[in-house]
Amino acid sequence: KWASAFMAEERWAAAERCKDEGNVFFKQHNFFKALALYTEAVDISEAEEDGLDSLDDDRPKNPALAVYYANRAFCHIKMENFGSALADSTKAIDAKE
Repeated sequence: KWASAFMAEERWAAAERCKDEGNVFFKQHNFFKALALYTEAVDISEAEEDGLDSLDDDRPKNPALAVYYANRAFCHIKMENFGSALADSTKAIDAKE
């Protein structure tokens, strides 16, 4: 189990780097690039280590996942993609629970 947690920590650190880079683009009003980086953070956070534990509900979850979805939703709002913003906002709330 500890090996799985260690691998998760590495993935979460990579996701956090994507978020930080996305924040830089967001501040520059480059919402398309920010969106892509927040999406990468989500994808990294939700990735399976080996696919064998896909039924394991004890798998560690990135506590920052809700932030990545919320940031992505804000990009969608800025780009006037309101349906996508609503979908990501809902995912942010679900990830928080």
